Amino acid sequence: QTGLAEGSIANALVFLARYDEALPHAVEAERIFVNGSASRAGQAWIHGVHGEALLGLHKLDAAAPFLEQALSMFDGAEDGNSAYAMWMLARALHGLGKNSERVRELAEHSHKIFASLGAPEASHRAAVEQFMKSLSPASARGAGGATR
Repeated sequence: QTGLAEGSIANALVFLARYDEALPHAVEAERIFVNGSASRAGQAWIHGVHGEALLGLHKLDAAAPFLEQALSMFDGAEDGNSAYAMWMLARALHGLGKNSERVRELAEHSHKIFASLGAPEASHRAAVEQFMKSLSPASARGAGGATR
């Protein structure tokens, strides 16, 4: 219960763009989850929240591993939390100038999941659409064209 409460506080603070205040709650939730019996999905969720807080602080190098770990722990689930982690990872990798093809794949996959979830995720779907429009046309060419 305490880990979930700490994670929920971190998540709320991230939502309010109070990223620096969210970090200690995310770290504490992770500590509790790792030492307790939290599900992989719960651990994945808090890693995603932690990564998003770091992304909000423009600490992209630090955010990417948390988001990668979150994705690996979602075990292929296609829900709002996994889609959000994909989108955050796409943003972090894009900001780092890394792997433009993977950035586009992550963004497209998260967009597809958000679309499948319907109206409750419409704002996230729209935000991913805007993000994809901002991507370099070179990353859209794929293997047959020039890439960066």
